[in-house]
Amino acid sequence: MAMPAERPPTLREPVCLPSSPPHRKKSRFGLGGLVAALVALVVLGWIAIVFKSAERELNFLVAARRAAGQPMLPEDVARRKAISDDDNAAFHFARAVAAMPRIEYV
Repeated sequence: MAMPAERPPTLREPVCLPSSPPHRKKSRFGLGGLVAALVALVVLGWIAIVFKSAERELNFLVAARRAAGQPMLPEDVARRKAISDDDNAAFHFARAVAAMPRIEYV
């Protein structure tokens, strides 16, 4: 007697797929995420060192200029005495502009 041939599964019959073993769960980020986080930390650390070095250099330059008597900060400029109108060119320019005749453009 002939054995009946196995028929292929149809859409009505569920197909069972093998699942991965429970001990091998994959994380969302994996090793790539860890490497990216380490690279970001190294870059941020390098930027912090560079900015700290630039801040020290700027403070040194400002202190050197202030020691030489040159105004470097807004407080230094505010402490200077006002210039008299005879020595101030802006005063004379303002007077010259006020004396000019107005031209009406049509």
